[in-house]
Formats: sequence, C-alpha cells, structure tokens
Amino acid sequence: MPLPELIEIVPLSPEQLQSFVTHKAEIMVPGSKSITNRAIVLAALGKGQVVLKGALWSEDTEAMVDCMQRLGIQLEVAVDPVLEANRIITIQGCNGKLPKGGTSDAPLELFVANAGTAARFLSAMVCLGNGVYRLSGVPRMHERPQKELIRALRSLGYRIETPNDKLPAVFYGEGAKPGAVTVSVEDSSQFASALLLSSRAGSWNVSTPPDANPDELPYVEMTRELLKAFPHEGGEFQIEADASSASYFHAVNAMFPKIAPVRVLACQPPRTQGGTGWQIDAEFPRLAPRNHKMRSTVQRLMSFLTGMAQRVCSAGQAPRVISRKTDLGDSIMTAITIATLSESPFKFVKLGVLRKQECERVQALRDELTKCKVDVKEVEDTLEVAPCEAAIGDASIHTYHDHRMAMCFATLGLAAPGIKIEDPSCVRKTVPSFFQILSAPPPRGLGVEIWECDPKTGGRLRKLTASEAVICSISTNRKSYVQSRRVVDAAALLATQEEEEMSAEQSTIRELQGRIEALQAKLNASVPREEVTSLTAQLRRLEKQHEELRSAYAEAMQRAEDAERRMEDATRKLEDFRRVESEKVPAAAAPAVTPVKEPRPRRSRVAAKSQPAWQDLIGLNQPAKRRRREEEAKPDRFVCNGAAGAPPAAGSCEGVGPDAVRQPARGRKPGAADPVEAQAFARPSAEERMEALLAESARGVATATAAPQPTTLKHEDQPRSRPLLALPPPPGLPSGRSGVSPTPPDPSPPRRRRRRASADLSEEATKAALAEAEAHQVKIQKLKQDLEKKRQGLQTKRATLVSSHEGLIKESPTPAPAKRPFQAPMPKVLPKPVAKQAAKGPATSVDAPSESEDSGKGSGYCSKLSGKN
Repeated sequence: MPLPELIEIVPLSPEQLQSFVTHKAEIMVPGSKSITNRAIVLAALGKGQVVLKGALWSEDTEAMVDCMQRLGIQLEVAVDPVLEANRIITIQGCNGKLPKGGTSDAPLELFVANAGTAARFLSAMVCLGNGVYRLSGVPRMHERPQKELIRALRSLGYRIETPNDKLPAVFYGEGAKPGAVTVSVEDSSQFASALLLSSRAGSWNVSTPPDANPDELPYVEMTRELLKAFPHEGGEFQIEADASSASYFHAVNAMFPKIAPVRVLACQPPRTQGGTGWQIDAEFPRLAPRNHKMRSTVQRLMSFLTGMAQRVCSAGQAPRVISRKTDLGDSIMTAITIATLSESPFKFVKLGVLRKQECERVQALRDELTKCKVDVKEVEDTLEVAPCEAAIGDASIHTYHDHRMAMCFATLGLAAPGIKIEDPSCVRKTVPSFFQILSAPPPRGLGVEIWECDPKTGGRLRKLTASEAVICSISTNRKSYVQSRRVVDAAALLATQEEEEMSAEQSTIRELQGRIEALQAKLNASVPREEVTSLTAQLRRLEKQHEELRSAYAEAMQRAEDAERRMEDATRKLEDFRRVESEKVPAAAAPAVTPVKEPRPRRSRVAAKSQPAWQDLIGLNQPAKRRRREEEAKPDRFVCNGAAGAPPAAGSCEGVGPDAVRQPARGRKPGAADPVEAQAFARPSAEERMEALLAESARGVATATAAPQPTTLKHEDQPRSRPLLALPPPPGLPSGRSGVSPTPPDPSPPRRRRRRASADLSEEATKAALAEAEAHQVKIQKLKQDLEKKRQGLQTKRATLVSSHEGLIKESPTPAPAKRPFQAPMPKVLPKPVAKQAAKGPATSVDAPSESEDSGKGSGYCSKLSGKN
C-alpha cells in the first residue's frame, strides 16, 4: 500500500542528538537521477553492451527505461546488492538506429510522466529513428517549456508537429542529418544536454550562445564531461550518488552543527576537494546556512562580535547571496528552507528556472514557509529569508506533488515541531527510500519518529516503521506506473482522435470565416456605406420601437389582469352582500318561506295560435278576460314552511329573498283581498296595460338598433333601503345576458301597404326620397347618440343609488313595504321551445321574462316583484 496521505515528522530529541556524538548515522545516498538518464541514452545509442551500476530506480528512471523498451532497445534490470534503491541496468546499444517506429496514422506512443529529463532527451533521440513518434506526459509536463529544443531540431531539418511548441508533440524520425545548431539555455539547460547526448550519433555540432557563461551552465558541463568519460563501445559505468539528494542529510549537520549527526557515504566531494565536479550540488556542505542556536558558546561569542563590528562599520548586516546558476543546483531549495535557522539573513537570486520545473517552486516555497511563521519575501526571481528568533513550525505542508518540496520540509521538521507533510509518496520520483532512511535506527538511519495522521483533523493515528516507509514507496512506484501505462495508452489514442476532430473543426471555422469576409467585402462593394449606415440606424430604431411596444403591451396586460382581478373581487363581494341581505331575518324570527307551485290551467296549442296575447289587451277574447279578472280579484296567500295560510303580519316576510312566492288562495271570494296586499300587489286594469303597451311600443321604435341595457326605475314613494328594480328589455330585442333566450318577435303578420306604381315616378321624386332617407339616417344616428348618453347617465345614477342603498341598510332598519308602482308586462307570443320550458317551471334568471308575466296572472307578477326586492 502507498504511504499515508498525511504524515508528521517528530523533531530529534536531545537524547537522540546526544547519542549521535559517539555513533554517527552513516547514510548511503542513491544514484543521481540526472546521470542515470543521461547514461541510459548514451548506452542505447552506443555500439556495444554497457552495464550501468548504481543506477537510480525511481519514477523518472522507470519512465526512461519503459520508453527505451518501447523503442526496441534491449536492456535488463537487476537489483543492486549494495543499495536497495539502486539497480544494475544492462543495455545493448543500437549504434544510433532505433529498431522501432510508428506511422503517420499510428505513431509510436512514448509516455514520459513528469520526467523533464526523459521528455527532453527522448525528443532529440527519436529524430534519429525511422518512423513517427508521439511524446506525451502528465498535464504538468505539458505546461513545461519545450519551445527552444523544438526550434533547434527544426533548424536541423526535422519535422515536428505540435500546436503550442510543447508536449504532446509528434516527431518524424529521418535518421542522422549532419549540421550545426546553437541552442539557448535560458529556460532550461536540458535543451543543450539533449542535443549533446544525440550529437555523436546524429553528427550534430551543438553550441550555446557566445555570451553564455560556462559557470552558469553546470548541468551542460556535466553532460560534456560525461560524453568524454562514457564507454560508447561497451563496458561498465558507475553512476555517482546524487548530490542533490545528499543535500538533505548535509542539511541535518547544518541544523545541528555542534553534533553533526550524519556521515554521508559514497558521495563525490566538490572539485576543490578532488571530486569530478560533474554535480554542482556537491558544493552544498560549504554553502549551507548554519543554525546559530546549536553552536557552542565560543562560536556564538565570535559571531556576536563579528556582527557588532559589521553593524558599526556599515548601516546593517548584508545578507549572504546564493545563486541558482553559479552556486547551487536543485539543492538551493534545501538551503532556502533551513536559512531561517541561521544567524544572518540570506538572499537567493536567479531562481527563474525553479518556476518552470515540477511546480512553481518559488511561489510554493514562499507560501509554505509563511505557513511555518518564517519571514520570507519574494522580489521577482529572488527570495529573501530573515532569521527567525521565535518558534517556527506547526504547519501542514502542501507538496504540490513535488518530491523536493516534500524532502525539504521533512528535513526542516527534524528541528521545527509540528511539521506535517501532505502526499509524501511523491518522493518516489528521485529518492523512494527517503523516509526509510529517516526512520531506520542508527547507523543506517536517523531513527526519526514518523506518524500517520488523519487528513481531516490532523491528529496522530499510528507510528510508521522503517519497513513500511520504504516498501510502500517502492511497491507503489512500480505498480502504479504499470497501471497508469495502460490507462495512458488508451487516453493517448482518444486524445489523438480529439485533436484530429478539433483540427477539422478549426479548418471548417477558418473556411466559414473566409466566406463571411468575402461576402462582407462584396456587400461593401455593392451597397454604399452611407446607405448601410442609414439602414442600420433604421433597424436600430425599429428594434427600439419594438421593445417599447413589447413593454407597453406587457404593462397593458398587467393592468388588464389587475382590473379583472378587482372586478372578480367586487363581484364576489356583491354576491356575498346580496346573500347576507337575503338571509337577514327580523327579531320576530319569521318562519322560512318555501315556494309552492300550484297547477294552472294550460291553453291548447290551437287556442294559443288563434288567440295571441295582444287580443286579450283590446278585449277580443272576452271569456279569457273574465277568467283573468276573477283570478285577479282573489286575494294572494303566503306559503311559509310548506303550509298555506293567511298572510303574516306586515314586515314579517321582508328580506326573505327571491325564494318567497306569493300565490293566489283558492276559495276566496272576489273583492275580499287583504287591504295590505291589495295596496302592495294590486293588478292594473286592461286599459292601463294597453296605454303602457302603446307607450312602450313607441319608445321601442327609437331604440330598436341600440343595445338593450337594464333600466333603473325610480319610485318616488319607494324606500331607499330597497334594491332598485330592472325593467325587462323591449319586445323583439335580446336581453343582453348570456344563457337567456331573447324575447321572440311578434308573430302577427304586418299590414301590407299598397304599392303604388313606380313607373311614373319622376327624377325629382327619386331625389326627394333619397334626401328623406338620408335625413332619417341622420336622425337615427342622433337618436342613438342621445340614447347612449342617457344609458350612461342611468348607469351612473344606478351606481350612486346602489352605493347609497348599501349605506342606508347599515344605518337604518328595514321599513314596511310600500305600494309598488305599476309595471306593464311586454306582450309577446313565446315560440314552442320557450313555451315548453315555461310550462315546466319558472326561468332560472330573473331577467328572462317567464310565461307567468304574459298570462296576466297577478300571482306571477307579484312573485317577480317580491324576488326583485
């Protein structure tokens, strides 16, 4: 299983430090990653068999070995008996001719993960093959610079396809092409190293810019020296221990200078001390910041006196300056981390290369040191670290999946308490056994306590052993890489297909853009610019008007909805008011009135056809007239609670509503009616009805074309607390309400006028007739306007009376019923469907005239008046 997600490094205790005085920890550092990958490329391009001893076995070197196997290079990997983290690699050279290669349709896929050395060295190497190769890596590798190397290879005549001069890229191998090339190392010295490693097989003459200082190119010089010492014809080659990895253990001696707990073995000393000088990080023990708190008393006193003298002679103590190009390589990150424990400030310059590596290392160092309460400032490509007198530590370090970030802060955790490392498994990139070395007991390790912590709370869970620390790293290293290869192969194929589709879409877009530009040019040539401007302005005005109309329409719809809602509320309130008024009962608690319908004699259809209603009015149907007078002479009776009897006391049935029915009482003698009832429900005589009919007919001629409106009848002697009565519409006109059948016209045939002979009419008579017709039309229009004004006035009066009526109901009690004025019914003959409906029962709407109104019975007429009130 892999290392835990979060671990805590426990600082070395005083007892542990005291034990290192007599028994030093002897640490063997694994081989150099940079030299291992360079040696693999040189051995693969050589002629004979080369055995590499002490080669580092990490994520970067595994990626290089896997790509060599995919290229067809024969090699074997064996465990190094001296150090578990190293391997013995046997490689058979191909003499500069790569055995395998792909095609344009199916290029050979090479996955380099996040190994910068593998990506740059293989980019130059595959150009010597005979096929097509596609290099890709993790997303972070696709962000790292590659432009200068691709430019240099193109200048040598090789074809390279890449959308942004970065990986992924497709390389077309064409064999050796002799030539000279100059490459810049501003972004990375690996560009020059990659060309130098393949220059012998490709016959390239590689150089750096004339103004480049060799002292600023330590890794380029290491490559040149390696080319001189490597056995290209076959043999054995010993890989040096990694000086960058050794810097973490040299830093332990710098943090505890009085004790110096560690003795680093098998590591090349600096060139000044007889070393090869291939690795610039071999100078770290000389340049590492020292922890002034761990020095002896004499050393502290000497340092104090030196500092006082410097402050007296100058304005302040000048910081020590360490450069990434001339002083240290990647080990400068270790120096930056432990510089806060020194007695003097440090200034680390020319750190721009760190920004383009596994992560943005300059910003990462600044952020994580700030978490540890270290005073650090970033100015362009410079970091300034001041001495910190207060306690530092107590922070969870985010490693950004960078192996050097994890190892630097783990080293700081040996002196600062509370340092927790996130994603510690990232150390497998260069030193998979790093945490094993820390936790192993002396003399093979430092005996440091490493705890597994909860990723959410940060609390300690369990203590890790040395075997868990290394086995987890190594097992995860190989297994995860093999599994990721399978996924990457499928992902690479999918990415290729997506890139092809994207390229096709981009070509289509460019084609469409060209067409649009051509059409625009043609339009500009055919239509004057002034006209286009005018049309554009008109279009904008029309769009503005359209928006204004839309907004006005929306506001109107909103107002209509509000009005409809208010109308519904008013209608509901009016209905509630009417229902409450109809349900009111006086204090005497009059019994409920139940309508009872008594049978009435029905006339036959022959009689109805031969004797229309208008004959009754002028006395032509005397028998029917006498019967109706007898019925009118009989007094009415009330039916309350389903039982017929004498009429109740005056005012006892007031407010009962439209359900109260007055019906004539059978058996009562003519003329014996109740005086109160006779006064309130008296039936007009035939002469009065005839006069009313003639007056209504004369008025109906003028209002025949106007829309009928209910007319409010104003009674002089009517109490104001009673509701107003709406007269029925004139004969032959619709009632004005939906669902109610209109009054049928008079079926009696009109009198035919005698026609005069029109043959003798003169032209003057015709003109006179036309003028008279026009005058009649003008009069009709004027009558219509007058009627409309009267109708509006009546509506206004009716609204005023209704409001005053509602106010009076609340203020005064209901008075006794007064005598009703006469209202003449409209004579008419109902058609058959309406006659049948009238025979079945009274109409559901009070506005529709019923048969009882036309029959002449006083009971139906009085019941209608009672329902209206």
